[in-house]
Amino acid sequence: MLCKLRLEKSYKSLINYYFSSCGYYHTALISEDGRLFLFGNNSDRQLGRSIPDQHIGPLEVSLPDPIKAVACGNQHTVVLTEKGEVYTCGMIYNFYSKFTN
Repeated sequence: MLCKLRLEKSYKSLINYYFSSCGYYHTALISEDGRLFLFGNNSDRQLGRSIPDQHIGPLEVSLPDPIKAVACGNQHTVVLTEKGEVYTCGMIYNFYSKFTN
């Protein structure tokens, strides 16, 4: 199901997305063209940023290939690319990672 998300005024267009996932305090969206957007709390680096902070608005995460699926856990994010590579970020069992495959 295709949905449209209206962003803040700083973004000029809509993101047409076909998949979303929600964690405890963060959310992930995959756009029609396979781009990944994350927003919410980054205290455990679940948005893929190297410093713990909060990023309220959608943050486009650059990965080498289009994204096929994403799953948000309590304090982590797992991403599957169309080539079958898996990337993780956030805290998983007290282990911090930053988009590694």
